[in-house]
Amino acid sequence: MSLLNFEQYKELVNIGEDWTPPHPNDPIDIDNVLRYLYREYKNGYQENGSNGYDEDDEEEEDIVQGSLNQKQKTLRALLTIRTPWRPLPNNIEHDINVLLQRAILTRDIVDAQKVPRVAETFGLKDKSLEVENKLAIWRGDIASLKVDCIVNAANSALLGCFQPSHLCIDNCIHAAAGPQLRMDCKKIMDLQGFSSSF
Repeated sequence: MSLLNFEQYKELVNIGEDWTPPHPNDPIDIDNVLRYLYREYKNGYQENGSNGYDEDDEEEEDIVQGSLNQKQKTLRALLTIRTPWRPLPNNIEHDINVLLQRAILTRDIVDAQKVPRVAETFGLKDKSLEVENKLAIWRGDIASLKVDCIVNAANSALLGCFQPSHLCIDNCIHAAAGPQLRMDCKKIMDLQGFSSSF
């Protein structure tokens, strides 16, 4: 077995394909999203599991109570523990993507092209220093960088951390990217057929 080459990755997860995000002002129903994800979790992600509404389920009603901030934390926790077992329904995915677009608006986005290079940061005048003129050192939230891609020291399954409220880099990336990232990583791992230990 060997790692997939870039063309295989590209075809599998549609790298380079245009995607138009929903508008952050699109109307959403966060309570509906929370209920759906909660029912999925409660039913053990069964292919034929019921997503029916149970009026007597006090826990389900508890998750839709509280402020928008509390609901967003609950959403993050439910998405963190969600296994990539099947795609989300279009309306649920849309509403999650709207919330992600709104979150982007609250971040201070850093354009990686504008981060000073090592040569500039340390006052190195030699223009022949190839690496030093290309490499930049930056510290901050990786999910706030405007870049084409990021590299993460991920776990060998590429699926991120499944521990809610854990502040590891995997959770930060998956929370900022949304559930499609985990679905795409699962496709890669299924096709590759083995864990990626680096």
